[in-house]
Amino acid sequence: MLLDRLGVEFSNDHLSDNDLFELSPVSQPKLQIKVPVFSREKKLLSPHSILVGRSESERIGAVQFSHIQSLLKFPKNAVPLMHCSEKATLIRQDDLVKRQMLEAQRTLDKSAKETQPVELPKIVPVPVPGIPVAVAFTLGKGRVVVLGGGSALSSIVRQSELMGNPISEKVGLGSADNQKFTLNTMHWLTGVLE
Repeated sequence: MLLDRLGVEFSNDHLSDNDLFELSPVSQPKLQIKVPVFSREKKLLSPHSILVGRSESERIGAVQFSHIQSLLKFPKNAVPLMHCSEKATLIRQDDLVKRQMLEAQRTLDKSAKETQPVELPKIVPVPVPGIPVAVAFTLGKGRVVVLGGGSALSSIVRQSELMGNPISEKVGLGSADNQKFTLNTMHWLTGVLE
């Protein structure tokens, strides 16, 4: 309800952008984990004051997330802070779920030795060049920043297992320029940054 009142809508579809995802610095040789990284070098950051800062020491070069969602709708006065490349596509969540269900059916049929093949539907990516994942805007006398993922502002250790191997990944403030990004965001929200 809050997002509706702000005029913001996130996409629940799967975002794909080869220019965006990089190997996580904690990836082990056998466990290649890709994370979204928005960088100035890739031209995925805007010239907004949050990303420029007040001096060279506050300038943001890259922001890393563990997961992101793209923004489908936002107010007209919103300025995108970070956006995907021109190659970005969305894969509809419904298509992915349907495909997963049919793959599960195919596996069950094989184990039951059924001979009737289950044909998997084609997944057609929808082009969304430059779709934003973070925006900043004014609302009345206030300011709002909306991010398509909070991991850049957090400081957590995520532990999981992949292919039987334990993974311990530090996510958030210690990655890229995330700490500077968090401080600059707070400075902009409080009016210290114009």
